[in-house]
Amino acid sequence: MRFHSNNQFTGRLLLAQALSCAFLAASLCTAQAQGAPPAPPHFAASPASVPDNAPIKPAVAAIVNEATAAYSKMQSYQHTAEVIERNSQNAILMDKAYTLAIDRPNKFCYRSEDSSATAAISNGSVFINFSGQDQTYVRTAAPSSLNKIDIVNGVNFDAVGTYLVALMLQNRPLADPAVRSALVQASNPTVVKEGGVQYDTFSAPLVPDSPPAVLYFNADTHLLHKVVIPVANSRERTVEVLEDVRINKPVPDSLFQYTPPKGAHWII
Repeated sequence: MRFHSNNQFTGRLLLAQALSCAFLAASLCTAQAQGAPPAPPHFAASPASVPDNAPIKPAVAAIVNEATAAYSKMQSYQHTAEVIERNSQNAILMDKAYTLAIDRPNKFCYRSEDSSATAAISNGSVFINFSGQDQTYVRTAAPSSLNKIDIVNGVNFDAVGTYLVALMLQNRPLADPAVRSALVQASNPTVVKEGGVQYDTFSAPLVPDSPPAVLYFNADTHLLHKVVIPVANSRERTVEVLEDVRINKPVPDSLFQYTPPKGAHWII
């Protein structure tokens, strides 16, 4: 996965590029890249030094397995990720929204409310992958299935929770070895209750140079609800909340229509 950085938050959400194709007993496969712009990765972090065969805690693996089972069976899916960064006085430093949507077999949407930011859109016929980092894009034939979009190497995700959901929708939550490494180091899960809803939570070092992020999975639906990313030695934090979740409902065609911004350079 590749990231671009144009603010403090995107500089923190860094995950490694490389792929791994194993998640406990699940059969996971790596897809070929579909039209990834050739710009080099920025702020790429190497996976932590843990053995390839290091086990994930059974309770952590169970939570991720249950979530992946739920996401991978969905015919269509849509959410809005509200990402808010607050300082130690709780004042908002940054507020951005990202949309993730799929409609199988091969419609895919990841985009920001910022028209100049990275976007990856497949309308079933055409796949456009726009890099907000260098304002370049490729336009190719749409892949035949969602799993043939290489979201790890080819798409610049700025929202870590949305990235994890995209991986689980593809039934390959550990396609990125940095994610597996983080889960190996995850804390024992705990159960918390917020707003009358029960969540299975655990912390994992998903973001380099930050304390472990805390992931909240709905205990009933098993879906990811939010990710809290603290800042070392500070009360500052970034919170990504997945809102307006729609499962197996019609996805507006407009989400799968995309025109690169004016001035963008066409590569392929």
